[in-house]
Amino acid sequence: MNCYFLSEIPCFLKVNGEYAGVASRNLTTANLLSPPTLVEFLPLSDDFSPVYSFNNSKRLKPLKTPDGYLFYPLFKPKKDQKFKVVFQKNFSQITLTVTEDNGVKFYIDGSFFFVGSLSFSPLDSTVDFYGNYACVSFKRNKTAIFIFDSSCGKLEFSDVCDEFSISDFLTVKKRFSNLTKTTIVEKWQLSSPFKLISIEDEKERGFRHLNNSLLPLAFFENAIIGASLKEITTANFFERTKDLKEFLGKVLKVVQSPIQDNAVWLIGENALSSATLSFNNGLVDNIFIDDF
Repeated sequence: MNCYFLSEIPCFLKVNGEYAGVASRNLTTANLLSPPTLVEFLPLSDDFSPVYSFNNSKRLKPLKTPDGYLFYPLFKPKKDQKFKVVFQKNFSQITLTVTEDNGVKFYIDGSFFFVGSLSFSPLDSTVDFYGNYACVSFKRNKTAIFIFDSSCGKLEFSDVCDEFSISDFLTVKKRFSNLTKTTIVEKWQLSSPFKLISIEDEKERGFRHLNNSLLPLAFFENAIIGASLKEITTANFFERTKDLKEFLGKVLKVVQSPIQDNAVWLIGENALSSATLSFNNGLVDNIFIDDF
């Protein structure tokens, strides 16, 4: 049987207690006589905690493949158990405090009070007021946004993005390091509740510039983030792709299938699927999903 190992963070890999190489974003394969009793992903970076496969770990569940199993760990940043104030800032109506205490937390005190968590330790933060809304943002490699009704402190919107702007609308940009280098641009109406008005995308590299063997990977990479597929779909099928992101559900990653040409694997939290495309005059006219 084959076991496949994939990691978003470079790791030393141990299988059944033995060193098995380095796991990365490229599939690593090992041929074993039986399923491993223990798989360990040991990050090369000190910023993340190791992930193990035993005790029904939710962060490393073996995913069945036709010829074995795939191991794809979900990492969490290490939590500093010691309390530390990262920074504290005073703004016109509120005081903002960020701490590290078994995770990164932020506190808002002033015209309203709020306690929240962050997925990273920020290097900077800003607070801006737009009418009845207070926009609190935290920056590092990404930007975390929280928008509140400043009269009562109700959280109206939150997200993590690459950049944002507010005028008559909230515009949020998210960049993805996929084959087409896609940027998703969302426009939200400032209201209670916030409403998504439009979603568009910008691709640095169009589908037509890709080798045909890469089209399934590029297609599904864009499908799972809700990007437009109009460039490579028939007119009839394009109408159906508008609901494709919802149909596919939460997909963590898309990789090329190591066992079938022109197919990709859709990696979910608890299952793995194979996906292929059919073409009509060079345009995609249907998709086929097979669960393992």
